[in-house]
Amino acid sequence: MKGTDNILKYDMTSFAERLDLAGLFIMAVALPLSEGAKNIGFAVAVLGFLLSFRRKRGLIITAFGFGLLALFLSGALSTITALDQRASVKGLWDVFRYGMVFLVAANSVITEGEGRAVIWGLLASLAIGGLWGAAVMQSAGKPLEILSLGHSNHTGIFVSMAAAVSLCLFLFGRGRSERALFAFATAFFMIILLFTASRGAFLAFMAAAIAILAFRYSCSKVKAAALLAVLVICTIGYFYSPLNVKSGAYDSERFKIWRISMRSFEAHPLSGIGLNNFYLSGSEMTLSHAHNLYVNTLVQNGVIGAAALAAVLAGAATLLWKARGLRCADPLYGRTVWYGALGVYVIVIVAGLTNTTLHHEHAIFFTLAMGLLAAASRTRRSD
Repeated sequence: MKGTDNILKYDMTSFAERLDLAGLFIMAVALPLSEGAKNIGFAVAVLGFLLSFRRKRGLIITAFGFGLLALFLSGALSTITALDQRASVKGLWDVFRYGMVFLVAANSVITEGEGRAVIWGLLASLAIGGLWGAAVMQSAGKPLEILSLGHSNHTGIFVSMAAAVSLCLFLFGRGRSERALFAFATAFFMIILLFTASRGAFLAFMAAAIAILAFRYSCSKVKAAALLAVLVICTIGYFYSPLNVKSGAYDSERFKIWRISMRSFEAHPLSGIGLNNFYLSGSEMTLSHAHNLYVNTLVQNGVIGAAALAAVLAGAATLLWKARGLRCADPLYGRTVWYGALGVYVIVIVAGLTNTTLHHEHAIFFTLAMGLLAAASRTRRSD
């Protein structure tokens, strides 16, 4: 009887461990396609994580995780004093969600195969979403948008992150067929990125590609030439349709928005006006965010939130630094995860200058990439 109880206990634990991985995979696949399926996957992943929590050895949090916790607490403080508390609670839920994605990914992805499945699933679903978005764009005559990613700028940021990861899979692919597949995928995502007409996302991808090239010291001549070709195509594409439909007047509007919205920061410098409360910032235009990660954080979260954001970005940089030279059972996977996380990190920072990159699907992509890196680092320490 006792032995039977042990077997049942083991089976339930194994089921819970499969549950969090299954939920993480569902969420990753659903990210660009379905809000409902994404939330279901998230719920399943968190449930599995909690059920198997006691069996996990040495919970991985890292400085990045503590930065996310600080951001959540600063958001909670902003919510207490928010002008519109109901809207701020929704923003706080968003922070909780992408924070939990990091925790689940860092502690539930054990093998390289599991990590690859999550990455491939996300890129495959985005490719499907990209084809759908391109078809709709042709009939609607406007910049490309993908299902649950929403506005073309938001779609562009997400696609730029995927393009950076796909580029790393090309560089560190296992065999010619895999490298050829991701060479095609990278080119496809770059075309989709062009069609979003998001200049900020396009420039952020260029910055990520340069960062990957700069850190890839032992890159072969062929791969270096491929990366340079990517940069040349990006540069040429930036000056041609559909990116050139954006006028200089559009840029001047952003500076005007930032200048006016900072008055709200001056009035509420400590904890800000509340999450998702930017529409109350006093800007002449009714906008949901500042089109700038740093201004948006100052206005909505105040100085405390800005310090928490700095902790998040510093924590990500620390995680990348500590994981440099990552050695896994599959060295190519370790390099893919490290360089992919680097590319996504650069995109968050650079695209954050012209858009709000740390929310919803972009933030989930960011914390997922960092979670996979933290998980791979754990594997290295245990070897």
